[in-house]
Amino acid sequence: YKEDGLPDDEYNYTASLKTGTGDLYFGGLNGVVRIQPEKWNRSLEKPALALLEVRKEGEGAAFQLIDITDIQKGIQLTRSKEMLQFMFGFREYINPGYCKYWYRIKGLESNWTSLGNSGFLRLWNLPEGKYTLEIKGTNAKGIDATNTIAIPLEILVPFYQTGLFKLLHG
Repeated sequence: YKEDGLPDDEYNYTASLKTGTGDLYFGGLNGVVRIQPEKWNRSLEKPALALLEVRKEGEGAAFQLIDITDIQKGIQLTRSKEMLQFMFGFREYINPGYCKYWYRIKGLESNWTSLGNSGFLRLWNLPEGKYTLEIKGTNAKGIDATNTIAIPLEILVPFYQTGLFKLLHG
């Protein structure tokens, strides 16, 4: 990406070349990038876990993408009526299948649940309350992420399941 010092964020896959020495060249609109894999010191990397996508689905409705920048404010979910779907991962281009992930819902459970190498999680039908979804992981080399993703959740019950509704219709 440009933030990493590259001349562009997008490269044409047909404008690439691998030389006999192992160097890789990628061409884009703003120039060419040369990568020398043998000089890439992966031990200096500090793996960061990233939230890639959050979707919310309501009963009978299509998925709604949730803006990731708004996630820290929290997500409200109606119990048994809506589902949340999360995608997350590392910038791991060599062996992404060896990355490992765990999650827990703080305030509901204290133990971490393994997701194996799947950077995907669906939540639905949680008990009413306020929680924090936490996601952590290790990259393909087994190095812990420098961060844990934390997302505030509020699980609401449908109005017809509230005590007030039952009292009025009881």
